[in-house]
Amino acid sequence: MKKGGIIAYDADKDAWNKWIKSTEPARMKAKEWLDKENERRRSKGIPQRVITDMLVLANELKLKYPPKPTFRNDLRPHVDFKRYTQSSLFASYAQIFKKVYDERGLKRPILNIILLSGRKTKIDNKKLNKIRSWAKLNNNGSVRILRAGKPVSEYENFKEDKEEKK
Repeated sequence: MKKGGIIAYDADKDAWNKWIKSTEPARMKAKEWLDKENERRRSKGIPQRVITDMLVLANELKLKYPPKPTFRNDLRPHVDFKRYTQSSLFASYAQIFKKVYDERGLKRPILNIILLSGRKTKIDNKKLNKIRSWAKLNNNGSVRILRAGKPVSEYENFKEDKEEKK
């Protein structure tokens, strides 16, 4: 039980303190990686990466550490959410566009899509072409992929966009 953000049960306090100590190696490895990454960024003149919780970074780097202990107040029911496929999502958008824009005689908006992707995640060309065609069908929209782990200024097309504007 928590009272004002403080763990109230002694058994939960002990389990929490043991867990914090057991995550220390992962936190230290994440801190070392962050220091090296920030040194690399400083040498390139790129802003440094700021992380306040090293466990979040350890999880991103897929470092192993023990799972968080279960407390008495954590025993809540689990809720499952409905998952949508790309085709069902596109079909629902088509209905919304038809009702909001076509039936009122309004011009459909330009649909620009930004995909957020993991650093090492490969996006299947078939899926990417499907997304690009969806954006093109909606007033010649565009698709941009942002990968995690890098600031926007490190992307190749970001540099090309800057040069074209000059």
